[in-house]
Amino acid sequence: LVVLFGISLLRANPDRASAIYAENEGIASAICAGKSADAGALMRSHIESGHASFREATSPTRSSVALWEGT
Repeated sequence: LVVLFGISLLRANPDRASAIYAENEGIASAICAGKSADAGALMRSHIESGHASFREATSPTRSSVALWEGT
Protein backbone atom coordinates (compact mmCIF):
# COMPACT_ATOMS: atom_id res chain seq x y z
CA LEU A 1 0.00 0.00 0.00
CA VAL A 2 2.86 2.38 0.74
CA VAL A 3 4.26 1.91 -2.77
CA LEU A 4 0.84 2.35 -4.39
CA PHE A 5 0.21 5.45 -2.33
CA GLY A 6 3.61 6.90 -3.26
CA ILE A 7 3.05 6.19 -6.94
CA SER A 8 -0.38 7.80 -6.76
CA LEU A 9 1.07 10.94 -5.19
CA LEU A 10 3.78 11.16 -7.85
CA ARG A 11 1.18 10.76 -10.59
CA ALA A 12 -0.71 13.66 -9.05
CA ASN A 13 2.46 15.78 -8.96
CA PRO A 14 5.09 14.39 -11.39
CA ASP A 15 7.48 17.29 -10.82
CA ARG A 16 7.85 16.14 -7.21
CA ALA A 17 10.03 13.17 -8.28
CA SER A 18 12.96 15.36 -9.31
CA ALA A 19 12.56 17.44 -6.15
CA ILE A 20 12.60 14.28 -4.01
CA TYR A 21 15.79 13.13 -5.71
CA ALA A 22 17.51 16.49 -5.19
CA GLU A 23 16.39 16.70 -1.57
CA ASN A 24 17.66 13.19 -0.80
CA GLU A 25 20.94 13.90 -2.57
CA GLY A 26 21.45 16.98 -0.40
CA ILE A 27 20.65 15.05 2.77
CA ALA A 28 23.06 12.24 1.85
CA SER A 29 25.81 14.73 0.98
CA ALA A 30 25.41 16.50 4.32
CA ILE A 31 25.56 13.17 6.18
CA CYS A 32 28.68 12.09 4.27
CA ALA A 33 30.33 15.43 5.02
CA GLY A 34 29.57 14.98 8.73
CA LYS A 35 27.31 18.04 8.80
CA SER A 36 24.60 16.72 11.09
CA ALA A 37 22.90 20.10 11.64
CA ASP A 38 22.65 20.66 7.89
CA ALA A 39 21.39 17.11 7.35
CA GLY A 40 18.74 17.63 10.02
CA ALA A 41 17.58 20.91 8.52
CA LEU A 42 17.45 19.40 5.04
CA MET A 43 15.51 16.38 6.34
CA ARG A 44 12.99 18.64 8.08
CA SER A 45 12.55 20.61 4.86
CA HIS A 46 12.16 17.35 2.90
CA ILE A 47 9.43 16.13 5.26
CA GLU A 48 7.63 19.48 5.11
CA SER A 49 7.77 19.44 1.30
CA GLY A 50 6.37 15.91 1.28
CA HIS A 51 3.51 16.92 3.55
CA ALA A 52 2.72 19.94 1.39
CA SER A 53 2.71 17.75 -1.72
CA PHE A 54 0.44 15.24 0.03
CA ARG A 55 -2.00 17.97 1.10
CA GLU A 56 -2.08 19.36 -2.43
CA ALA A 57 -2.61 15.93 -4.00
CA THR A 58 -5.41 15.01 -1.60
CA SER A 59 -7.16 18.36 -1.68
CA PRO A 60 -10.91 18.01 -2.23
CA THR A 61 -10.71 20.68 -4.93
CA ARG A 62 -8.19 18.67 -6.99
CA SER A 63 -9.52 16.57 -9.85
CA SER A 64 -9.09 12.79 -9.80
CA VAL A 65 -5.78 11.29 -10.93
CA ALA A 66 -5.58 7.83 -12.55
CA LEU A 67 -3.44 5.28 -10.75
CA TRP A 68 -2.11 3.88 -14.03
CA GLU A 69 -2.30 4.62 -17.72
CA GLY A 70 -5.58 3.90 -19.45
CA THR A 71 -7.90 4.63 -16.53
